Amino acid sequence: MKKLILVLTILVSFVSCTDDVTFNDPSFQGMKDGETWRANDARVILNPDGSMIVEAYSQFEIVTFEVSSANVGTRTFGVNTSNIATYESTIDGVTDTYETGVDIGSGELKITESPTVTGKLSGTFKFRAVNADGTEAGFTNGVIYSIPVK
Repeated sequence: MKKLILVLTILVSFVSCTDDVTFNDPSFQGMKDGETWRANDARVILNPDGSMIVEAYSQFEIVTFEVSSANVGTRTFGVNTSNIATYESTIDGVTDTYETGVDIGSGELKITESPTVTGKLSGTFKFRAVNADGTEAGFTNGVIYSIPVK
């Protein structure tokens, strides 16, 4: 009887186990001002001159990177206009835009998988951008994984 109960217990434990794993592939997410932010949709646009635009959308927000090259490497924000990070938030029909520029804001985009090679973009990012009032918005611990070229 003890063996029957043991076998039955083991059988029930194996049957009740499931793998509820979900993957975010592709994915664009980070910590926005200390809270998790995840895009609902993201895309990469390659320009004929070798530059690239990355757009990530949530319900009321857009993050955009305009960078001089889609090659593997680090692009720095807040130094010049060759690499720009923008964050837009629309609340009650009012859009607030935060961006980096020459000596405005800071940050970086590290490209680890080039869309010119694989057709997908992967990497990490962080940035602080400033709006017209001088208020800052920022992202840390940003991860881009396998965003396709559109």
